[in-house]
Formats: sequence, C-alpha cells, structure tokens
Amino acid sequence: MFVVLGLDGRFDVLTHLEPQSYPEWVWTWSLPLGRSVIVVIAVGCVYLTYRIGTAARDRMAGRIAALVLTLTFGFLVMAHEVSEGVPAVFCFLLTVPFALRYVETGDETAFLAGCGAGGFAIAFKLTAGVSVVVLGVASLLRARTARGWRRLFEPRLLGLGAVVGAGAVVMGHPEVLVAGPDVLWERIGVQAERKNRGLGGPAAPTW
Repeated sequence: MFVVLGLDGRFDVLTHLEPQSYPEWVWTWSLPLGRSVIVVIAVGCVYLTYRIGTAARDRMAGRIAALVLTLTFGFLVMAHEVSEGVPAVFCFLLTVPFALRYVETGDETAFLAGCGAGGFAIAFKLTAGVSVVVLGVASLLRARTARGWRRLFEPRLLGLGAVVGAGAVVMGHPEVLVAGPDVLWERIGVQAERKNRGLGGPAAPTW
C-alpha cells in the first residue's frame, strides 16, 4: 500500500485517516505482530549491551550490563509497547560497537556503518542524536591513539559519514522523497512538542 501511494504521490491520504476508522483486522493482527517485533528488537538490545560490556571490559561486565538493562523499568515498559523507543535504542546501541571497532582498528567502514545506524536511530527518535556524540568521541580517541591530532579532521571521512547519516534519516522517513523536507521538519516539531506535554494518545476502538 505504501509503495502504491508513494508512486502515485498520495501519501497525504494516510494523514487524514483516524485510528477509530481503521478496520478491525488492523487492530487484531497488526498490534500483536508489532508487539512481537518490538520484543525481538528488545532482545537484540540486551544482546548488544552484553557485547558492548564484553568489548569494554570482560564477559562478566557484559552480563551485568545486560541484566541491568533487562530489569530497567523504563525498558520493560517500552518492550511492551508498539512505539519507536525500542528501535531507537537498538540503533543507538548498534552505533557503539562500530565506534569501538573504529577506535581500535581505524576501520573506516565501521565508522560509516556507525553513522548509518546513528542516522536510523535519529529517524526513530530525536533524542538518539547522542549517537553523533558517540561517533565524535570515537574520532577523537582514534586521533589521539593512532593518527595524531594533526589528522583529527578528515573532511572526506566526516563528510561521507554525514551523507550516510543523513541518508539513513531520509530512509527512515521515506515520505520525504515524495512530500519534500517539510514532512521531516513537521515530525521534528511534533516530537519536540511531545516533550513539553503529558503522554497520551488516541483510544483504540473496542470490538
């Protein structure tokens, strides 16, 4: 459906649909499926946390970090909801191993992969923009340990990373290709507005 609407330039149709007008099968099938996907991604978050802890210190540190994340109340709440929170956390956590690998080996592919993961994280949630800080710190550490401060700023790598990250953000909002960048700015405004008001949402109809 999204492909057809995109080719026909009719993404605006989706913006006029109200949740109460969705057919019954949308709620009976898409919500359980969405929750199942979120649970799988949450398990991936726990695994990535274990890998990060192991890479930073040892397996015991990884196990403790994974256990702490698993028992965190906010994470458990997100894992039971169909929202962008858990995918954003997963993409952000995916940025960290790539950053660590870049610091240790200087692999530019790892840096660019981290930029892509960070871009997807930002597409899901603006607060995941901290992934940019992680990659920036990784660049500083790599310059200090291997390349020297004179080669701190590499325009080619940083520029390519910015392009990859921006491309990932656009891929996370494919409607931008049809409706233009105004859709992305509107999404940013909506997320910023949510930070200044209480949580809530439309009530799902019951059958």
